[in-house]
Amino acid sequence: MNSNAAIQTVTRVDNTTVYFDSNADDPFSFNQRNAGAGSITQILGQTLNVQRVIMYTYYVDPGTSGIPRLMRQYNNSTPQALAGVVEDLELSYDLVDGSVNPVASFDVVLCTEVIEHVRESREALAGMRRLLRPGGVLLLSTPQRFSPLEICATIAFLPGVIEFVRRVYREPIVPTGHVNPMTARAVRRQLAEAGFTIREAHTSGVYLPVLAEAGGEPARRLAAWLEHRIRGGALDWLLWTQYYVAVAGGRH
Repeated sequence: MNSNAAIQTVTRVDNTTVYFDSNADDPFSFNQRNAGAGSITQILGQTLNVQRVIMYTYYVDPGTSGIPRLMRQYNNSTPQALAGVVEDLELSYDLVDGSVNPVASFDVVLCTEVIEHVRESREALAGMRRLLRPGGVLLLSTPQRFSPLEICATIAFLPGVIEFVRRVYREPIVPTGHVNPMTARAVRRQLAEAGFTIREAHTSGVYLPVLAEAGGEPARRLAAWLEHRIRGGALDWLLWTQYYVAVAGGRH
């Protein structure tokens, strides 16, 4: 077996060997390009004192309609679907180094409150574009770099400040992990560079230090009023979060 891959797709089997080919039978490109074959002995160990091997193979079938199904095959018998549709199927791809990712395979990519945790945001957005079919949609949200909440979060973790903050809140306060907060201008520029056209853009959320924590319902109403007044104007950058619906163009 290829020891460099965490997940491999079994593309075919015979009486002694399972194969991990990198071809059309591996539609989600799980297999590395140099993936070869692994013997039953390698799977079960060198001491093979059995008369019969029973092997269940699980794999993802993209289906003729493009809706993936989780399949199970008993030895060489006809594969059976474990469910008609795999609604909660999770696939992991490296968006920064996407050399083995499938291309133009998805209609929608959802990236909410993630890109601010990725230093290589340009490469990540380009990787999302490669995953999408032309006309596919990226739903993206990320904090605004200079919103009061981002500024306060940065100040809170300055030396000597975080201890005071933890005493005030009486709970452990952990870093946000926002290594790459971006302005709206930066997000729009990177989306365009990756090959997206923005269809819709929105902002929301007002954070009022101290009032947000202790002001109760009056503070909530004040924040809602301020959000309504600020949104779309010159101070729009003060709002907490920015949202985009972006459409993938042709091959990029």
